[in-house]
Amino acid sequence: MVFHWILLIVLNTMYLGVVFSSNGSFRKAKVEIAKQAERAMYNFLAKCKNLDLPIDMKIDLFKKMVKPS
Repeated sequence: MVFHWILLIVLNTMYLGVVFSSNGSFRKAKVEIAKQAERAMYNFLAKCKNLDLPIDMKIDLFKKMVKPS
């Protein structure tokens, strides 16, 4: 029995939230992670503004939720 496989070659693919490129570069992965962090930061600031939180609480929440350890 003979199997014939067709493999598709793609330029980029995402696996577990990380973008892998066919050339081995992680530049697109870094850009994508930066975009996600920026969205998280703006969402965080919008929620803080809606709740009218004091600045010390905003800083504490930022350190615990957004800023990596």
